[in-house]
Amino acid sequence: MTIDAEWIKRWSEHYQDTYDDSVLTVVGPQVRQRGFYDRADLLAVGAWKLRRSYWPKHKIELESNTEEMIRDITSTALTAPLPIQHRVLTLLHGVAVPLASALLMVWNPKEHTVIDVRARNSLVAHEEIPDPAPNTYPRMSSTWRYVRGSGNAAAVN
Repeated sequence: MTIDAEWIKRWSEHYQDTYDDSVLTVVGPQVRQRGFYDRADLLAVGAWKLRRSYWPKHKIELESNTEEMIRDITSTALTAPLPIQHRVLTLLHGVAVPLASALLMVWNPKEHTVIDVRARNSLVAHEEIPDPAPNTYPRMSSTWRYVRGSGNAAAVN
């Protein structure tokens, strides 16, 4: 199977157009203006990314971060060099690579995209990136090369 415009169109029909509105039109601009996430924004993106069975557990972990930790870590991440931005965000309790990529995408959707195990598996299955060790995410460099070459927003992992 090839990922092409027809494949994207077919699967995009299963996606609600307004699903991303709250984080992209409200949270994203607030974070860009402020230069960091606050607790409400962190929880909004967490709920958006982890809305199914993972959310209750992660909500508790995310809530354990102090407002000061959230501000300091997110402001540092948003000004860090691109290859380490997601790693800085994982210093927050409850933030792993998938949520870190979502936080970066909401802040800067032209530069970042959301990465998760399903996206990783799809890229590996289509031989777009090498197969990393099981239950891990590919290194930033391999995903970055793929994304830069395709003209898509940057996948962060």
